[in-house]
Amino acid sequence: MKAVFKHRKEIDGLRSIAVLCVILYHANFSFFSGGYIGVDVFFVISGYLISSIIYKEILNNEFRFLSFYERRIRRIFPMIFTLLFITIPIAFVLYSPQELRNFFQSVLSTVTYSSNIYFWKKTGYFSQNLDSLPLIHTWSLAVEEQYYIIFPILFVLTSKIGKCFVDISFALLAITSIILCFWFFQDDEKNFFFMPMRAWELLAGAALSLQKKEYFDKSIKSGRIYDLFSILGLGLILFSASFFDNKTVYPGPLTLIPIIGSILLIYSMSSNTLVGKILSNSFIVHLGLLSYSAYLIHQPLFVFYRYINESEIKIFEYIILIALTFFLSHFSWKFIESPFRKKSTVSTKTVFSLAVVCSVSVLTIAIIGHYYKGFPQRFSNEQQSISNSIEVSPFRDSCHTEGVNFLPPNAACTFFKDSITWAVFGDSHGVELSYALAKKLDKLNQGVIQLTSSGCQPAYSFESNTPGCTKWIRESMKYLQDNNTITNVVLVFRHSFYLFGDQLQVYPNIPNGAPVFISNSTPIIAREIYWKSLEQMIQVLRKSGKKVYLVDPIPELGTFLSKYIFNNNILQATRIDSLGTNIHYYQQRNQFILSKLSKINWDSSLIRIRPLDFLQDGNSLKVIKNQKALYFDDNHLSLNGADLLSDLFFKNRLVK
Repeated sequence: MKAVFKHRKEIDGLRSIAVLCVILYHANFSFFSGGYIGVDVFFVISGYLISSIIYKEILNNEFRFLSFYERRIRRIFPMIFTLLFITIPIAFVLYSPQELRNFFQSVLSTVTYSSNIYFWKKTGYFSQNLDSLPLIHTWSLAVEEQYYIIFPILFVLTSKIGKCFVDISFALLAITSIILCFWFFQDDEKNFFFMPMRAWELLAGAALSLQKKEYFDKSIKSGRIYDLFSILGLGLILFSASFFDNKTVYPGPLTLIPIIGSILLIYSMSSNTLVGKILSNSFIVHLGLLSYSAYLIHQPLFVFYRYINESEIKIFEYIILIALTFFLSHFSWKFIESPFRKKSTVSTKTVFSLAVVCSVSVLTIAIIGHYYKGFPQRFSNEQQSISNSIEVSPFRDSCHTEGVNFLPPNAACTFFKDSITWAVFGDSHGVELSYALAKKLDKLNQGVIQLTSSGCQPAYSFESNTPGCTKWIRESMKYLQDNNTITNVVLVFRHSFYLFGDQLQVYPNIPNGAPVFISNSTPIIAREIYWKSLEQMIQVLRKSGKKVYLVDPIPELGTFLSKYIFNNNILQATRIDSLGTNIHYYQQRNQFILSKLSKINWDSSLIRIRPLDFLQDGNSLKVIKNQKALYFDDNHLSLNGADLLSDLFFKNRLVK
C-alpha cells in the first residue's frame, strides 16, 4: 500500500509567516529588522516534511531516488526557470555591462545550485549591495538542494541498519554542523551561506519527523500544553523577526530561538489549538501555498523597482509591491506550480525533458553573457570608454582585511620601497588611496603600508560591535607607535556612514539613523564617543612623533556610479551624468564631523586633506572628470579619484 503523508494546513500557514518575514525584511520594514529568520523557518519545515515523506516511503519499501528527485524538479524547476526567463531580458535592458555580467554569473550559479557559494564570494547578505542583487535570495535554494543531494543517500543507508542508527547518525551530523556554525566560523560569511553550517536547521526538522507515530496523530493534540507550546513557538519566531537585525551575529547561538520556535509550532499545532486554528485559516493557508512563488518573485521585483527609482521608496510603494508580489504569485501557483506537480498534467518524461532543455538554454545564455562581458555594445563608445576607466587597487582583495581573523599589522601590505615612511590607516576608503599615494611616493624612495579594515570605525577608546574592529585598531595603533620609521600617518574613514547610516536607502534625504557600532548608548552620546576616540588616536599618533593627515569625508553619491555612466532611461540611454550630489547635500550629510573638524587647530603636524578641492565644480561635485570615472561604486574613489586625492598631499609642498 502506497505511503500517504497527511497534509497539514497549519504548516502552510507557518509558511505564510516565514515568507512574510523575509519579504517585509527586504522591504526595510523596521519592525521586521530580523525578518531574514524566515529562511530558517523554511529550513525546519523543509527538513520535517521531506524527511517525513522519505521515512514513510522507506518503511513501506517504496523509496526510489529517481522518484524523489523528480518530485524536487517538479517543485523547484518550473518557477525558478520562469523567473530566470523573465529577469534576463529586464536585466539586459536596465543593467550596465559589468552589472549585467555579474547578473549572468548569478544566473549561472542559480541554475547549478551554487549561488550560496557565488554570493559568499561576491558580497555579504547584510551588505548594502543586497538592493542590487535580484537573485541573491536563491542562496537558500542552493543550500537546500545541496543538502538533498546528500541527505536521502545517508537516510537510506543508515535506515538499513536500524532507526536507532538513523537517530544517532543524524544527531552526530547536527552536532557537527552546530559546532561549525557556532564556533569555527562564528564571524565568517561562510557561516551564513554554506550548507554544512546550515544543515543542522534542516536536520532539526528531520529529527522531529522521526519521532514516534503518536507525535503526529493530531487527534490527541488537544489540551492546554499544546496551546502553550504553539503560542510560545509563534512568539519566539515573531520575537526573532522583530528584535534581531543586521548586526546580530547570525547564524549563531541566537538562531536557536527561531529554530526552537519552529519545532514547537510544528510539534504542537493542530486544528484543536489556538495558533493552529489561526494558521489554518483559508486565507493564511493560501498565502502559504503561494510562499515559494512569493519568495522567488519579491526580490527581483524590489530590486528592479529600486533600480529605476532613484529616490527613497516610501512605505506605500512597498505595500503596492508586496501586493503585486502575491498577485503574481497566485497566478504562478495556479498556472505554473500546480500543473507541474501533477503527473496527470505533465508526464515524467516531459518533466525531465523540460528540465534539461531549460537548464541548457539558460546556461548557454549566461555563459554567452559572461563571455561577451555584459554586451557593452548596447551603449556608446564614450560610455564604454568611461566605464573601462574604472579601476580599483590591484591589491584590494589581498591587502584589505576585515573581521576577527584580520590580517595583523605586522603582516600588512607595503608598497613599493623597503623604506616605509607612510601609513594609510582607516577603513575601505583608504584602499585605493594607499596604492595611488604609494605610486607617487615611489619617486621619492618612500614606501607606504596599507592598514585598512572593512567597515571598521576609529574604535580606539570604545568597544565596537563590528567583529574584530577594536582589536585591529588597537593593534594597528601600537604597531604605528612602536615603528619609528613610519613618520606620516593618513587617517581616512567613512565617518557619516557609521554615525548616521547609509545614504542610498533615503537619498536625496539626509540619513539620520542611530549608530549601530556601539551598544547601550544614545545616538548623541555614541557620536561623541566616536569623535573622542578619533581625537585620541590623533593625539597618540602625534605624541609618538607622527605627522597626521586627516582626510575629510569622501563625498557619497546618490546612487551607484553605473547609473551616471549608463542612464537607465531607455529614451536617454546615451546620456552621461558627470556630476553627482551638490555642496549643500555634502555639508548636511557630514555636518557633525565637519563641525568637529572646523574646531581643530591645524598645524604642520596635523594637516587637513579636503577631497572637495578636486571634486567640487561650482555647487556640484564631480563623478567623472576628463572622461575618467572618479568612483567605482556609490562611495569609494576609483584609482583615478584616489590619484587626484593623493595629489593634494603634494600641494603646497606638504610632502618632501
